Amino acid sequence: MATAKTRTIDPWKAKRWYPVYGPESMRRVFIGETPASEREKVLGREVRISLAAVTGEIKKQSTNVTFRITALDGNNAVSEIRKIEIASSHIRRQVRKGRDRIDDVFALKDSEGKSALLKILIITRGKINNSKKTLLKKLARQELRDYVAKIQRGQLVQQAAEDAKPVAEKGLPAEEL
Repeated sequence: MATAKTRTIDPWKAKRWYPVYGPESMRRVFIGETPASEREKVLGREVRISLAAVTGEIKKQSTNVTFRITALDGNNAVSEIRKIEIASSHIRRQVRKGRDRIDDVFALKDSEGKSALLKILIITRGKINNSKKTLLKKLARQELRDYVAKIQRGQLVQQAAEDAKPVAEKGLPAEEL
């Protein structure tokens, strides 16, 4: 006896591709595309991409940015920056013999009232004792707290590293932040 053939529907054919754009602070740059069967399923997704691909600066290839899709503008997904991180392999190359590494992690609030977890890394030019490490850590923490309270989140992402280096050098000359 012959059986009736059942037809299976490929779930990928039911999906549409939604373009993902960055936040206003990054001039709504195109980040990529994400598939979804319904528009609302796009919200909350995260897209990770190299900062070099976003900005076009090859020097930033070791920095990854994670975007979270927060809104839909027609069929376009609009995102905000959720996380910026430097590849651990890049950090290992920077910390060499005869240098010290100072790490610190602390939470703070920006001018919009949003909380952020800030992880700082200071690489000294030479070996230093623990009291100077503590001084640098406290100085960087206080200056960054004051700085972040005054600016918007988009500016924090773009300017934090450039503005923090002169502050840390008040305590002791440093290579990288």
